[in-house]
This record gives sequence, structure tokens and C-alpha cells, in this order.
Amino acid sequence: MINADQLNDFLLRYEGYGPRYTSYPTALHFRDDFPLGSYLEQVTESNQHPVPRSLSLYIHVSFCASLCYCCGCNKVVTRNMSRADEYIELLSKEIALKAPLFESGRLVEQIHFGGGTPTFMSTDQIKEILELLAQSFHFGLPQKL
Repeated sequence: MINADQLNDFLLRYEGYGPRYTSYPTALHFRDDFPLGSYLEQVTESNQHPVPRSLSLYIHVSFCASLCYCCGCNKVVTRNMSRADEYIELLSKEIALKAPLFESGRLVEQIHFGGGTPTFMSTDQIKEILELLAQSFHFGLPQKL
């Protein structure tokens, strides 16, 4: 489990401003005809740099307790807090599929939680996600948080 000091150190390390997740790549760069093989080629190529570039991770927490009419994010409006547990279970499977594609030494420099409303989740649920990521990616921190 992550203790309060470790969580604070973690949050301070990754504190900072970055572009809104929807700004890179912009929607104009999205394509329906981008096959899995092309994705795998791009990932493999990104691992081949003499000094592999760092990684940025985005976790989309699509849940909101109420609708904000100005929001353009993909979201699910619900007050059913157990939906987050179901999401974490599926996220765990996605991490298990994607993490092995990246060289294990590639440092994660940024983690963004967006949505929806990331605060829909409890502190324990956020910790669970961070622990899943720490087990699968290199944060430059001890493997067990």
C-alpha cells in the first residue's frame, strides 16, 4: 500500500502543467483506418531510440456524479460508485496488454487523470490505479509503493 509520505512524494514529482489531453494529438489526426499492425510498429520504433523517450500516461476516468453542460469530455453520468471498481478491473487488463509493448526502462514522466471527474473515485481506488501502473511501468520509484 502507498503511505501518505510516498503518495505526497509521488504527487510532488509529477506536479506541473501540461496540455489538455485532448490537444495532442488533435482530433484532426485521428483515423479510423489505423490498423493494429501500424500501432505496434510505432511502439516498436519508439523503443529503438538510443535513449528511449520518456512516457506520459493518461487515465480517462469517465464517471461524473452530475452533468456539466459545458463539458466536451466522454463521460458516464452515474452515482453508482461501484462503476469505478468495474472500470479499474478493466483498466488492469488494458495495462497488462499494453505495458509489455514498451521497453521496461522507459521512464514515466507524466501521469494525467482526466474525464469525466477523477475525484469520482475514492482515494483507495486512485491508489489502486497508481499501484497497477507502478507494477507495470518504470516510475523511477521503488516497485512496491
